[in-house]
Amino acid sequence: MAASLSVLVPTAISDDNLVSSNVPENEYVLWDPNATYPVGVRCRRTGTHRIFESQRAGNVGKDPALDVNQAAPAPWWLDLTPTNRYAMFDGEVNTQTEVDQQLRVVLKPGAVTGIFGGGLDAELLSIIVTSPPGGEEVGRYQASLEDSAPDDWFEHFYEPYRPVTDFLVTGLEPYLSCQVEFVLSRASGVVKCGILSVGDLRPLGDTQFGATAEPKSYSYVKTDEFGKTKIKRRKSAQDMTASAILPIAEANGVLRTLNLVMGVPCVWIGTNLPNYSGLRSFGLGVGKLTYENSKEVNLTLTVQGMI
Repeated sequence: MAASLSVLVPTAISDDNLVSSNVPENEYVLWDPNATYPVGVRCRRTGTHRIFESQRAGNVGKDPALDVNQAAPAPWWLDLTPTNRYAMFDGEVNTQTEVDQQLRVVLKPGAVTGIFGGGLDAELLSIIVTSPPGGEEVGRYQASLEDSAPDDWFEHFYEPYRPVTDFLVTGLEPYLSCQVEFVLSRASGVVKCGILSVGDLRPLGDTQFGATAEPKSYSYVKTDEFGKTKIKRRKSAQDMTASAILPIAEANGVLRTLNLVMGVPCVWIGTNLPNYSGLRSFGLGVGKLTYENSKEVNLTLTVQGMI
């Protein structure tokens, strides 16, 4: 198969590198240390960009951002979700930023070589990279988020519309002072983005044949004593396994990368060859290096897909 197995090492997005967003952050009032919060009342906390719900009566002066105030057995606060503006940056696809017609964010993330978006619901996508910010355009990616591509006339007339729900941009030249403008749009209705990840796309070795992609469902399935089955459909993810061969001189660098992203949800790309887009998974990766001989090392990678 060849072509590189790789991982997008993400850059964390915060107030420091989020230049602008057209998504308001006003779902709930800011936490007030002098206010009393009854059970069920929600607020948001500056710095964390998350929404919290009060779990106890007489809740006053208990900072929801502190772990001690979220701890069992009698927590003061429940950490519910990210704010709408930051949902697309929380490292989870199932929490979506939503806004009417157009979503536009501008980032100043430092040097990036790859961009991934997932959990998308829109018609058009536009990415413009400039360096310095507002200066020369050094990268552009624009696409329609529609992927029906019928193989024959039957599919053309009878198969349903198939939207594109994710994308991957590679091959960007790294510029330390770059600025990334990301826009999703549609003629009418709500635009959604589950995750936007920018970072360093690092090669891990030459992909070998035998890679697997395994969709998995989080649906609830229960069969009672009479044989009646109850199914509650939920979201799905995709696990992936792959192996790669790399020169022994690159083994230490690959091992450092694997340690760096351990426990960090990332985008893993099995290969960038055409027709293999199915070998792409967002989740937690675990790798094992086997030193086959004095010249080559074998990498075995397992990715636990996340929604």
